[in-house]
Amino acid sequence: MGELAILDTDFDRIPGIVKAPDMAIIGAIREGELINAYAKREAGATWLYFEEVLDSNRNKALRGRTFYKIIKPLDMDNFERIITMNGISDLSGARKVIAAGGHPGGEA
Repeated sequence: MGELAILDTDFDRIPGIVKAPDMAIIGAIREGELINAYAKREAGATWLYFEEVLDSNRNKALRGRTFYKIIKPLDMDNFERIITMNGISDLSGARKVIAAGGHPGGEA
């Protein structure tokens, strides 16, 4: 269904995807967990990276949750559709960022 295999070299892309995403949705709720989702487009592939936000008294961290790449380029509407697939995600309190050019929020 348009998915490409993840290669070992793709994992090296994760820091760049998080630091300078083409699109990001920060603070979505998926299956009761707070997540951030990032998309990075390049010729021939779009990488999607999801991370879980851990925010307890003892553990404040980000944990990688899902990483995959697809053939087709995405716009924000399709990115949102992927995140809310099967009705398991809530974007009502999330912040949506397009072409941040730096960290998700726009700061360099």
